[in-house]
This record gives sequence, C-alpha cells and structure tokens, in this order.
Amino acid sequence: MQGARQKPLPDNLSAASKNKTRFTIWAERCAIWAKKRQTAGYGTLFDTMRDANKNELIMKTKLLILLGVAVSMLACSDSSAVRDAKGAYRYKTTGKVTLEENYAGATKADTLVANLENESGTLEIVSLHNGDSLLLTIDQLNGDVTVTRGKTDGNRLDFAAFTRTLEVPTTVKYFDTVQVSVGPLTLVDSVIVRERREIEVYDITVQGHADVYENNLVFDLEYSGKSQSTERTLRGKDIRCLAKKN
Repeated sequence: MQGARQKPLPDNLSAASKNKTRFTIWAERCAIWAKKRQTAGYGTLFDTMRDANKNELIMKTKLLILLGVAVSMLACSDSSAVRDAKGAYRYKTTGKVTLEENYAGATKADTLVANLENESGTLEIVSLHNGDSLLLTIDQLNGDVTVTRGKTDGNRLDFAAFTRTLEVPTTVKYFDTVQVSVGPLTLVDSVIVRERREIEVYDITVQGHADVYENNLVFDLEYSGKSQSTERTLRGKDIRCLAKKN
C-alpha cells in the first residue's frame, strides 16, 4: 500500500520555514516508528548491546566474588591441632637453675643452685594460617614481652628458641667483724658469717616444647645464659611451665 500523501505546505512560507517544518514532521514520524518497534519487543540495537554488556559484567563479578570466598575459606582453614592450641592462656613457671663461677681457680664448691621465683603472665597463641604454624606472644607480669613462632605436631607444640632476661635470687654469705665486750674496758674483734639476699640479672636463651592436654599446655623448658654483672653462667634443665586456657 502506498503511504498517505503528504499535504502540500502553504505557499506563503519561506524556504527556511518550509525546510524546518519538513524536518519536524520527519522527526515526529521517526519517534513514532521507534516507539512501535520497542512496543513490539525489538528495542534498539544500542539497548540490546548495553544489556548484553551489563549481564556479562554481572556474571564476571559473581565469579570473582565466589573465587574470593573460596580462597578465603581455604586460607582460614586450620588443622584440629592448631584449633586446640590457639587461644589466650594464663601461665606460671617454676624450677631451679645452676649458677657456675668462671673465674680462674673456681671449683665445684663455688657452684650454686638457685630456686627461681614463680613467674606468671599471659600467653597468646594465634594461627598464622600457614600449615600448622603459630605465633606465640608471652607477656610476663612486670617483665619482658617475647614473641616467637611455633608449630604443632599432633599433641606436641614446638617453638623457636628465644632470648629474654631472667632475675635470679641468690643468698650470699660474707664475713663481718664486730667488737665484743669481754670486760668493763676490753673489746675484742670477732668475725661472724652473715647472709644477704641479692638479685642477679641474666641474659638467657629459652628452648623446649609443650604438650597439649585439652585446655592446658605443659612446657618443658631449658635455660642457658650469662650474668650481666659477673662471670657466672646459668643452666637449667628442670623448668616447668603450666599454661591454662582462659
């Protein structure tokens, strides 16, 4: 069928006005045609391409999110041994150490055995999410804060040796001279043995391991080191530390 014939424009319009009027009519017909196409379900080519790109972007985003969740779950998965060991603990340490003199002429008689004062503090164990690796933070009450790495092997926890300071109480004997009256006008010098308590500070290395028993860690420790003020050396192989999970 032939389209409706366009009505002629009035003769009194200028050429510019006629061209403008024709363009307006053409634009209106194009808008009507485009609206009919959209109503029929076709849409424009631009809309189709835009929707396709949008859907592709959504799919890629979802895949990236799923991949990130999978990697996070894999990284955060700890072994049962790590889950049993990690946590916050309170600990107490007791034991004895041997102090040896190292000056020329020193004998076994100069060797001292000292009881350590009970130490207490907190222990924090966290997972490094790297196999069975752990990070141990030891916060001694009124003392040092030490950080070291450890690793679980079943019910055993091994840790890297670390250094710290240790205060060791000792009892020192010395001779003193006093004057003793033996008569109204006679004074005699008398030598007596006195004792005094001293605290000696040592730089020590700590090594050992711990056994895991449910909410408890039992450490077997070894100390070795040197005095900061004398030539004495220190060693101890009977140091026990009990840590109880909060």
